[in-house]
Parts: sequence; structure tokens; C-alpha cells
Amino acid sequence: MPDSKTYTGGCHCGMVRFECTTDLAMVTACNCSICTKKGLHFTFLSPKSFQLRAGTENLREYLFNKHAIRHQLCIDCGVDVFAR
Repeated sequence: MPDSKTYTGGCHCGMVRFECTTDLAMVTACNCSICTKKGLHFTFLSPKSFQLRAGTENLREYLFNKHAIRHQLCIDCGVDVFAR
């Protein structure tokens, strides 16, 4: 990726933290019902470009519709942190 940078992020309460390397030009808005309501944007990353730094035990999985995307939410603050 020519313009890749490393970013850190996480949930509102700080219990879940991650680091990823991506090119922000690849980010897009999702048009599914949950992402549209939340205003979420996404990009697809290879597993080697994403590291969960903290909070594995604070994640709860949410699936809907075809159960193809596994949304990972913080059990403390409810933020949709990432998806698999």
C-alpha cells in the first residue's frame, strides 16, 4: 500500500484497543442497516495489518442478517469497535 500509515483506536471507555496499518483512501461508507444508522465507515485489512492490543475479554460479538460480518462490540461502553 503506497500511502499506508499505522493508526491506533479503540472503544469509548478505553478497555478495547487496537492498531492497524492501512491507506485511508481505501475507507468507504457501508450501506447496511446497522452501519448506516451508526454512520460507520470501514476498510478491509489483512490479518497481519490489524493487532488487537487490549480488551479481548471485553468483546461481545453481534451478528445480523446473513451473519457474514461479525461485529465486535465493547461490553462496557457498547461501541462497535471492529468487525471480522
